[in-house]
Amino acid sequence: MPSTIELGLYEALTGAGIPPDTARKVERQFESAIHAGTDEIRAEMRDKLFTKADGSELETRLLRASAEMEVRLQRSVVDQTRWIITSFFGFSGLTIVITTAVIKLL
Repeated sequence: MPSTIELGLYEALTGAGIPPDTARKVERQFESAIHAGTDEIRAEMRDKLFTKADGSELETRLLRASAEMEVRLQRSVVDQTRWIITSFFGFSGLTIVITTAVIKLL
C-alpha cells in the first residue's frame, strides 16, 4: 500500500521527465529504504528502551533484595542484642565478685 510520500515521489519523478518504469523502481527502492530504516529503529528500541516487562523484573529483584536486606538486618540486631546482654551480665557478675572480695578483705 503506497503512502502519500511515495505517491508524491512518483509524481515528482514522472513530472521531471523520468520514465514511469524508472520512477516506479526509484519509488520501490525508496520504500525499501524506509522499511529497512524502520526495522533498524525498532531493533534499537528493543535494545535500549525500558519496557513494562523490564520494570516488572526490576521490581521483583528489588523486592527480593529488600527482603534479604531486612532479614540480614534483623539477624544483626539479634546478634548485637545478644552480645550487649551477655556483656551486661558478665560485667555485673564481675562487679559482684570484686565487691564481695573487697568486702571480705575489709
